[in-house]
Amino acid sequence: MFENPIPSYVSWYFIPIAIALGVAFAIHLMARRVAQWVIRKNPRTPTSDWEPRRQTIVQLVAATISIIAFMVAIMVIIGRFTSGSNVMWVVVGLFGAGVGFGVRPFLSDYVTGITLIFEDNYSIGEKVVLMEVEGVVEDIKLRVTHLRGMDGELFIIPNGDIRVIRNFSRGRFTPVRLTIHIASSDVKPALKQLETLTEEAMSQLKFLIEPWIITADTDVGTSAKLHIVAKARFGKGALMRPHLTAFIQEKLSEAGIELVD
Repeated sequence: MFENPIPSYVSWYFIPIAIALGVAFAIHLMARRVAQWVIRKNPRTPTSDWEPRRQTIVQLVAATISIIAFMVAIMVIIGRFTSGSNVMWVVVGLFGAGVGFGVRPFLSDYVTGITLIFEDNYSIGEKVVLMEVEGVVEDIKLRVTHLRGMDGELFIIPNGDIRVIRNFSRGRFTPVRLTIHIASSDVKPALKQLETLTEEAMSQLKFLIEPWIITADTDVGTSAKLHIVAKARFGKGALMRPHLTAFIQEKLSEAGIELVD
């Protein structure tokens, strides 16, 4: 009879370890499918930006499932070499040592990434400024955000470093500013004419949402500047600007007020 080449104590220690790692790896392989099933049950009504955000949340849930599976496997492995009451202390000690040796920035990136995803401060495809870098968001990962700069370069920004977010793609209105030059003697009639045109402008300019505000520079001289600040429907400022310019020029010309260079 052949003797068992593997001592029983080796089997006792290492077979459960292999099983724990195998189960953790199998859960890791299935994590994305489980995450997709969980997110699919979300009753939220789809929007234009939901699909990119859904993919990011799927990635988050899948990563969480994988991390939990491997943490449990590690605890099982540690439990083979120490008593059960000491396992938690060993894990806490390893975690504390990891934080002390430089894991803290990575943990900060992941925690901030989770916060950004669920707070929905910005989404893929939106134009933002992060850490004084202006660009369009290409991807939001758990640890980093990919930002495509205005000159085409790709910026990879750690989420933990993001403190201020400037989002150009969200808001109630888009400001439109015009400056017109008129003769100093025409300032008073021009202001009166522009103030009486607000109701007509609201009816003719479909993207205008509020009456405009007018300020003036009236330094000593033969000409003056009138600054017109209007609020267009969000994202429609560029479309409304030429129509607003033509409307004001036409109405001032009808009132006998000519623009000067």
